[in-house]
Amino acid sequence: MKNTRTSLAILAAFGGSVLLAPASAMAQTGTPAEAPAAAPASPFTGNMSITSDYRFRGLSQTGKKPAIQGGFDYANANGIYLGTWLSNVSGNQYPSGSSLEMDFYGGYKFEAAKDVGIDLGLIHIYYPGVSITANTPFAVSIPGTTGKADTTEIYAGLSYKWLSIKYNHTIGDSLFGIDYPTAGKSCAIGSTTDCYNSTNTTKGSGYLDLGANFEIADKLTLNLHAGHQKVAHYDNYSYSDYKIGLTKEIAGYSFAAAVIGSNAKDTWWYAQTPSQVGTTNRTKIGESGLVASVSKTF
Repeated sequence: MKNTRTSLAILAAFGGSVLLAPASAMAQTGTPAEAPAAAPASPFTGNMSITSDYRFRGLSQTGKKPAIQGGFDYANANGIYLGTWLSNVSGNQYPSGSSLEMDFYGGYKFEAAKDVGIDLGLIHIYYPGVSITANTPFAVSIPGTTGKADTTEIYAGLSYKWLSIKYNHTIGDSLFGIDYPTAGKSCAIGSTTDCYNSTNTTKGSGYLDLGANFEIADKLTLNLHAGHQKVAHYDNYSYSDYKIGLTKEIAGYSFAAAVIGSNAKDTWWYAQTPSQVGTTNRTKIGESGLVASVSKTF
């Protein structure tokens, strides 16, 4: 998910604070010598980015490897927006699929008062073909069953100038594949005492996103973020994350670098190759790391 995380392609989806002002042109009257009204800006935009590591809510989605990402957005002057965004993801973390994440989102943004923005919407995160089984790092606790990683959330955001707060709430049964019977992730590293025996889903999980983005020099922005993921019924998966970074605009491109990390337990949040499944060898996807990226909006 494009971040917030969390950019409005996913700024819209995960924590953005862009306000949409009505696009109108004053009708020109008078002598024929006067210039005609300027054509309104197109409501359609696109975006592309390359990043050294795709981090979502503090966790690597690519096993700490690079990602190519892009999307399209439609933003109406009345505040309604729709969009889609794609990124490659790790086939070890999201197995049996196309190693692809596809986000579809829409909502309504408006200015409630001077410098105060409201953002309300829904996002569906789709992983084509992904099937979480007992032979993957997500190890199910019931042999022969499979699970999906697809996630649906509603969200509400509030922004004031360079400050923002946003909350995402899971309305589907699964939060990224964590539910019954796929939540027995500890089984993948040989544990039997920690495997879940529950019929609970992770519906009702929530993510709180606090952000501050302000210009500290010409076209140089300081990016600060703190978040907390609460996983309903499965507390071992809950964690907090952070980001401290800088973004510089140069010739229409955005160059960014940030330190991103979390306190997510690597017993529950990790990546493994097929040969590592069933062992303690794994990639700690939530530990702190430096992430660099370049992006372009067109």
